[in-house]
Amino acid sequence: MARESRAVWEKRVAGWVESGLGGREYAARLGVKEATLRHWKWFWGRERRRRRERGETKAAFLEVSPAVSAQLVGGDGFELVLEGERRLRIPVAFDEAALRRLLVLLGGG
Repeated sequence: MARESRAVWEKRVAGWVESGLGGREYAARLGVKEATLRHWKWFWGRERRRRRERGETKAAFLEVSPAVSAQLVGGDGFELVLEGERRLRIPVAFDEAALRRLLVLLGGG
C-alpha cells in the first residue's frame, strides 16, 4: 500500500471521531490498521499541545453565509469559549457533524 498523505489521515481521524465508533470497528470499515489510525490521532493531539505550550496559534478561515450571520447577529444560538479565549458562535440550527469536525480541528474535541 502506498504511503498516504497527512490530509488523508486527518480526514480519516476526523471521520472516526465524528462516527462515534470504536477504533477497531472504524478502521475495519476503512480497511486500515487500527494502530495507524490511533497513532495519527495521538500525533495531532501532541502537536496541538506543543503549539499551545509555545503560544502558537494556527490561522483558520471559516466561510460564513449571510443566512448564518443573520442568525448570529439576532442573538439566537450560543457561544462556545475555547482555550486561549477563542470564541465560536453557534446558531440555533447547526449541523452537529460539521461542528464536531470543526472542534476536532480546533483541538477542542
